[in-house]
Amino acid sequence: MVDTAQRRQHWPWLGIQIVLANLAVAAVLAVIGFISFQRQSNLYLERLMKKFDITPDALHSMYVADVQQSLWIALIVAVLVSIGLAVGLAVLIIRPIVQLSRYTEAVAAGDLSVRAPRMVGELGRLSEDFNQMVKALDQEEERRRRYLADLAHEIRTPITTLKGYTEGLEDGIFKPEAKTFAVMRGECDHLSELVGQVDLMSNFAPDPADASQETQLDQALTDALERWSMRLDKAGVAVETKLKPARVSMPSTVVHRVLDNMLSNVTRYAPSGAPLKVELGRGESGRTQLTLSNGSAGLSAGQVERLFDRFYRADESRQRVGTNHDELASGLGLSIVRETLRRQGGNAIARLDGERLVFELTF
Repeated sequence: MVDTAQRRQHWPWLGIQIVLANLAVAAVLAVIGFISFQRQSNLYLERLMKKFDITPDALHSMYVADVQQSLWIALIVAVLVSIGLAVGLAVLIIRPIVQLSRYTEAVAAGDLSVRAPRMVGELGRLSEDFNQMVKALDQEEERRRRYLADLAHEIRTPITTLKGYTEGLEDGIFKPEAKTFAVMRGECDHLSELVGQVDLMSNFAPDPADASQETQLDQALTDALERWSMRLDKAGVAVETKLKPARVSMPSTVVHRVLDNMLSNVTRYAPSGAPLKVELGRGESGRTQLTLSNGSAGLSAGQVERLFDRFYRADESRQRVGTNHDELASGLGLSIVRETLRRQGGNAIARLDGERLVFELTF
């Protein structure tokens, strides 16, 4: 029973429906034509007989028989031709759909290299949408592979360091002193931060209750700049602010995380001597917009486009610096900012404005 049901699912039902629909139309037209032609023939015969005073019995019987025979022959030929045309039309319509079906089966089997050929009309739009979907899936799969590779690299580095120091302590190469343990503690802190941020990235389901919580963004930003003032001063980054009052529908903890990640990025990578300009107001869309701009540090436009990608670093030499937890970089900070804002209906972008790097955060 199951095999029979599966075989029926693979029957060309659409083609059968097209053929039956064409046959139904042809049958209706044939019946209408048959009745109309027979009636008109009878009227024409009656007029001839009246005009020429012909006895109707024998002649009428012969005429009706000949007309009906001719009509039946024409009807049979019309049905056969209709069947042929209906089948041909069904095959013409079904063939590209069957091709698309095979491509979807290939995608379902994991082959993301397939692309549907160019078509016209509605099927053309369908094939184009299919190709766009497969391309998006392929890109997402590539991002997933790159993410796993980067994650493995990020985890491998502190583990290798910890393993080396542990073996060094066992072999007596390193002395059990505060400096050694500080390095090991720093690597543990980095692993802890990395795991926490990966967990955060994988559990970004928005809480419906968040929409009912509001935060005074200008005050939160002032507090964040105060928290980071010592580290900004140490990095040689002066701060210029232009803040307008603004409230956002977002929990204070989420706002805290977004601002800390942005300022952490500034203190780590902004060139010293270039001021950090912070502006808060309304963007062109009418939503609250926070703009942070500082020196671009020689970044190219292509590098700026990827700043919010997971684990992306424009300069691979600027990786984890020092052993202080505050200086450790997981490569996920900006990704978390963008994902957080997008889940709340906002966005985060980066662009170059001359020699300055501009971050625009929409809440």
